[in-house]
Amino acid sequence: MIKRLFEFSALSAMLIANAWAGAITVSAPTVRAMPASVPNTAGYVQLTATEQDDALLSARCEGITVTELHTLLMEDGMMKMRPVDAILLPHNQLIELEQGGYHLMMMGLQRPLTIDDTVSCQLSFKLAPPQMVDFTVRRMGKPAEHHHHHH
Repeated sequence: MIKRLFEFSALSAMLIANAWAGAITVSAPTVRAMPASVPNTAGYVQLTATEQDDALLSARCEGITVTELHTLLMEDGMMKMRPVDAILLPHNQLIELEQGGYHLMMMGLQRPLTIDDTVSCQLSFKLAPPQMVDFTVRRMGKPAEHHHHHH
């Protein structure tokens, strides 16, 4: 009984350590499903720096030629996408990479992605060690789309 309890405790400690590795918590990693003919897509994720201010510096994703950090900005009355060098992660503040804001721009898909596929990406930070994260491909609405259905 004691040995089992110890094994369970050791396993729990390892799982907790892995979940908090590098002081960045990662949640809701998703990739936008696109038609097979479209070579680019976007990745979204929620990041929290749990120990100190940090920054997401880059992402490398399997099966994707180039992944850049991008944001959408209003410029001359038009929304424009721009690459950024880093995405700041203030201590204990949830930062969402989401439609209409910061996102991972995934360019040069080497194969079509289908719903529920996963894309493994290594996220690199200024201070925390890199983390491998599996992003799940999901169907998403357009950013300006409201989900009100009038019949």
